[in-house]
Amino acid sequence: MMMIAATKNAHKLKEINEILNPFQIDVVSAEEAGWSHIEITEDGETFEENSMKKAETIMRLSKKDVIADDSGLSVQALGGQPGVYSARFSGEHATDKDNNIKLLSMLEGISERSAKFVSVISLVFSDGRKISVRGECSGRIAYEE
Repeated sequence: MMMIAATKNAHKLKEINEILNPFQIDVVSAEEAGWSHIEITEDGETFEENSMKKAETIMRLSKKDVIADDSGLSVQALGGQPGVYSARFSGEHATDKDNNIKLLSMLEGISERSAKFVSVISLVFSDGRKISVRGECSGRIAYEE
């Protein structure tokens, strides 16, 4: 069975394949499937909305089964920020380091540093079925990088 991953992240594609290969599911990127020109704006308010939007968009175009994800960090003292904006927390072309520096700066002087990493995986099948699952890993933000 073949499935398309709605991602341009080669590392993520490798991880997905490692997980699904034992089930005889081969996953190719949207680029490998011929959809590299498609830009999907992640404008949802939740990880679920963004993940599902990516999967639905590629499935509608390709008529193939699609897997997509959205993930990020939710910091309690910041009201859940950066949340769905984790990758672009410091700006549209921010690096992980830029985002880390901004986060640590915003938490300066704050002792309550509870946070969780959230990952949502969505599957949209060509027969109309949709599945979305959420995983969370709780922890605390350190005081320095």
